Amino acid sequence: MVGCPPRALLRAFLVAALAAPAAPARVALVALWLGDGTMPRYAATTCASLARPGGAAATLVLVVDDADRAGVPASCRGVDHVQIWELGAGGVARGLAAGAARGLRLAGDARAAVEALVVKTLAAKPRVVIELKPLWLYAWRDELRAAGFDRASYADLDVVFGDLRPWVAAGDGYDVATWAFATKEDPVRLFARGQLMLLDLASDAAALRWLRCAHLSTHLAANLRLKLEGGSAAPAARNFEPLGGPGCPTVLPARPGDRYVSAEACYSCAFFSAVAGDEAAAFSARFAGLAGSAGFAVAEARALLAPLSVLTLPAVFSDHSLDRVWWADGRVVRCARLRGGACAARVAAYAASAPRAAPALGPPGAPEPVERPCGRGMEWLNESCPRSSACAAAPVGAAAAAAALDGGGALAFRPLAPPGDDAVVEAAMFHFRIWSDRRDGLFQGSTRERHSRLQRLISRPFPTRFG
Repeated sequence: MVGCPPRALLRAFLVAALAAPAAPARVALVALWLGDGTMPRYAATTCASLARPGGAAATLVLVVDDADRAGVPASCRGVDHVQIWELGAGGVARGLAAGAARGLRLAGDARAAVEALVVKTLAAKPRVVIELKPLWLYAWRDELRAAGFDRASYADLDVVFGDLRPWVAAGDGYDVATWAFATKEDPVRLFARGQLMLLDLASDAAALRWLRCAHLSTHLAANLRLKLEGGSAAPAARNFEPLGGPGCPTVLPARPGDRYVSAEACYSCAFFSAVAGDEAAAFSARFAGLAGSAGFAVAEARALLAPLSVLTLPAVFSDHSLDRVWWADGRVVRCARLRGGACAARVAAYAASAPRAAPALGPPGAPEPVERPCGRGMEWLNESCPRSSACAAAPVGAAAAAAALDGGGALAFRPLAPPGDDAVVEAAMFHFRIWSDRRDGLFQGSTRERHSRLQRLISRPFPTRFG
């Protein structure tokens, strides 16, 4: 398939997929892989963890140039809960480039120049793909919807997924659903999480929210050229728009060729920060200055900047804690208090029980003040986008609650009873990045050596534990 146009390949794939007897899940978890390197060994764990009795709640969509060259693990192949979209040599980069140009409404030479620059940058610096995460869903939005998905999230490969059904159901009716830690987090931090952030694919306001970020939109070319050139930038030249202006102004690293301190910073602002004042007019004016773009009228900009309803669910285990995490029969759990053999026995009993229903969201409480910027554990976000970090004090006495933005900018907590019982806490997933970091002393040797342990553990019969 090498050399074929990416969209033609996808159309061929979709014809086959839609003709198959089993329809894909409604939720897609989209992960991209490009470049000459192979996927880390722990990707096998990620794919295997989505298999569960009764069928997966979500489908992992791996978008790659070539599955064999990317080293897609065996546990990701030929299974209902993973789709592999092979685009041919350079196809992932070209797909992202075309998505960027389409979102920016570019045509002619301007479109060709930006597409070529995106491809060139990703060839030279494949890791820049992480900073383009908001484009992942938009670039293949049409294909995802044609494949039967109505919600999608970008995804990482250092994740163990549990039963996502209760959490997906809890987010019904919201434009966006993301996560906080399953054990009580105070304050509750409100930002776009890089591992799970479900968007309504039918919503232009959600799918194109990244246009609020100048460095990803009107100044994308300048941003990428700086990355290719490297060197250093003076403080006065480290942003593309006034930091006190509307939108989500973003600060470049001191060395622009490096990654941003936080890839999620600007689009955290884009989703969680209310649109105020004349941002629609400023948005329209920003695009009017972009050569080759059809731009956005103020009325169009106002529609794209329409308030979003966003739900932040306490759905993920923290990797800052060293407490054991167990994966059993498609569920990710931790013991609340028990340890050792007593914990293992309780987890076994819990895994054998019927799956829990969706967390029952109670009615919203009184509006809560939002602290912005939130300096409590979110300084790394502020370094990249001063308006990105926000938090709210957790409700007093509540064991668990979801933070809900109502679409008008007001935030309130909704009480809920998450899956689990008095002895076991169940979560949607576990992101084990810190556990797999050599600096914590939990694994030694090369990246492949220290992740092979995680891969082996997922394949063992129950009980399976991580850590």
